[in-house]
Amino acid sequence: MKAQIVFASMTGNDEDMAEILEENLQDAGFDVENIDVSFADASSYYCENVDDFEKAFIKCGAIEAAKPVKIENAVDDEDIALIDQATEEIVEAFNG
Repeated sequence: MKAQIVFASMTGNDEDMAEILEENLQDAGFDVENIDVSFADASSYYCENVDDFEKAFIKCGAIEAAKPVKIENAVDDEDIALIDQATEEIVEAFNG
């Protein structure tokens, strides 16, 4: 199964979260591409918040396998647990 993680990060925090999710999905057997939004083909528009980003992906036909994970500032242990939970939801959605 293939997955693409699209992130936008000015401080590096979102990129850190994307890397954690990428590792989790790879561990679950996914072929993962992790890409900055400015280089993503399907994301030619920039969204100022994760809710707009979610709506834009759904509008273009993306499958929402897990609700967006919202994290403020640097990733901590509680945030990693949220990313791990989202990974489980994604794997469940695609593997049944």
